[in-house]
Amino acid sequence: MKREDIEKSLKEAGIAEDKIKSVVDGIMAENGKDIEAEKAKTTAEVDKLKKANEQIATLNDSIKKFDGVDVDGLKKSAKDWEDKYNADISKMKLDSALELALINSGARNTKSVKALLKTEEIKLDGDKLLGLDTQIEALKKDNDFLFKAADNNQNNQNNQNNQNNSGLTLNSGGTHQSLSNPDLDKLPDNEYYAKVFDKK
Repeated sequence: MKREDIEKSLKEAGIAEDKIKSVVDGIMAENGKDIEAEKAKTTAEVDKLKKANEQIATLNDSIKKFDGVDVDGLKKSAKDWEDKYNADISKMKLDSALELALINSGARNTKSVKALLKTEEIKLDGDKLLGLDTQIEALKKDNDFLFKAADNNQNNQNNQNNQNNSGLTLNSGGTHQSLSNPDLDKLPDNEYYAKVFDKK
């Protein structure tokens, strides 16, 4: 609306000439505020639209990079790698548990014993190995030389203790009185050698 049209309308409405200018100025000022507010809204919408168009262009560029790419194939490849990783971890856990179980069973050489096992029949259920005990029992019957016998282990320990306790007592730790015919086996080393060499 033009200023002239507003002034004409006010004159026709009987508004005094001296008041028309101030009324028109007020109307124009308010109208200006409304116009500026609408301009600001329009500018904001234009900016949003510009950003949206930029995002669309970026997405289109990204999509073009995947032109010809087999997305399903990529998903399958990722799944295959995940399955292989999980299988490798499971195998490592099984191998470690089997190695420990063979050592505990008294195997002299775990590699030799493992070569005779049907490892495909051995499964790991939590911390327990399934399908191993019966195979170990069968191997101990048919190939007992591959395992340390529990009795032999005890005998070896006893023999070791006997060897440590046998032989010449080097120092009895006791005190002895001088006798004309002392028991030489009960003398400390220094007295024993003194008696033996004095006799010679």
